[in-house]
Amino acid sequence: MSYANYRARTCAKQKSAYESSLFAGAILELPFSFYVGIDGGGTNCRARLYDAKGNVLVEGQSGPANVRLGFDVAWHNIIEATNQCLVKNGLEADNFSRVAIGIGAAGVSSKQVCSAFQECAPNFGYINISSDAHIACLAAFDGKDGGIIISGTGSCGYAILGNKAHQIGGHGFELSDHGSSAALGRAALKACLLAYDGIGPCTDLTNFLLSEFGGKPSDVVAWVKTAKPKDYGKFAPIIMDFADKGDEVARNLAATAAQDLERIIYRLNQLGAEKICMVGGMAQRLAQWLAPWTKPILAAPKFDPTYGAYLLAKGANNGFNGKGK
Repeated sequence: MSYANYRARTCAKQKSAYESSLFAGAILELPFSFYVGIDGGGTNCRARLYDAKGNVLVEGQSGPANVRLGFDVAWHNIIEATNQCLVKNGLEADNFSRVAIGIGAAGVSSKQVCSAFQECAPNFGYINISSDAHIACLAAFDGKDGGIIISGTGSCGYAILGNKAHQIGGHGFELSDHGSSAALGRAALKACLLAYDGIGPCTDLTNFLLSEFGGKPSDVVAWVKTAKPKDYGKFAPIIMDFADKGDEVARNLAATAAQDLERIIYRLNQLGAEKICMVGGMAQRLAQWLAPWTKPILAAPKFDPTYGAYLLAKGANNGFNGKGK
């Protein structure tokens, strides 16, 4: 069943535990048979089904769940990934009343956005929503204090320190997302056009990128009119491969992206995050480009972001009350 149809069938607003979950403290022992953790990124939505004892049962995956793409789009993909889990586990699709769900979605940037997005939710037994950055931080330190940098389709610095959430960046592709795959892809296309115009270096990377558009700058311009962040992000692995081969433009792009992440690391550490984890699809590729001073600060995350969403489903704080700056 599509989100639109499901929403029409369940027009009554769900009474949520949103307000009570704001920095609620200890994880609640909620009486549900199943828990779903949702990691809703700009490219994919990942779902994981847990039983009442916290055992992982099955996983599902669908399209992007960034709320900036539209609430309908995000909910459609969240429901699709959740239903994949339910069906794989032998349960009926859309049987959400038995499920407590925690959602970390890209683009949930404020309490107001969170509340509006939650009002569009199907009738889950319990629902707790936050940002993708918040669940990543919860997971990285198993609910304890620490900081993270997400470097995926988008980017964001985030820390949970003494029951306050601090966010650095993450203001959207148009104005932010420094050190992300989308920003890297966009910068590469700009370099490609500069090379074509003869006012920037021409390298194997710029030649390759232009060939992807038939060698026509006009086709690049036409493409960007409808391109989404994930479309730009598809070029990032190619750029990093060229950088590893010594391509001048690719190396400059990778170095700039790493410097953008270094500024976020410095600020999070300045705020009090003694350890910082790098997560997301670009994290490992860019980590090797970071300055040596960052190495003692960086740590490996304890769990992946979907586990942080599971903690939300169990009643962990969602980070919007007492949010610090």
